[in-house]
Amino acid sequence: MHTKEIGKNLFLIDLKTGGFKNLIDSYVLKGAQAIIVETGPSSSIPNLLSGLKELDGKAEDVAYVALSHVI
Repeated sequence: MHTKEIGKNLFLIDLKTGGFKNLIDSYVLKGAQAIIVETGPSSSIPNLLSGLKELDGKAEDVAYVALSHVI
């Protein structure tokens, strides 16, 4: 498991980018529609999708994505 609840309906997903723990994280705000803040690099997408699955979500549930610095 690489997700952690950090607030009400707010979750952190450790993307384990490059195999390193806590290097880059995504934040998911769950509600009627999910919002992701930071996706990490494309190599981290499998871990992001795995984290969404741990949160009983899927890519189709995400309405908004905010990128902070990694594209």
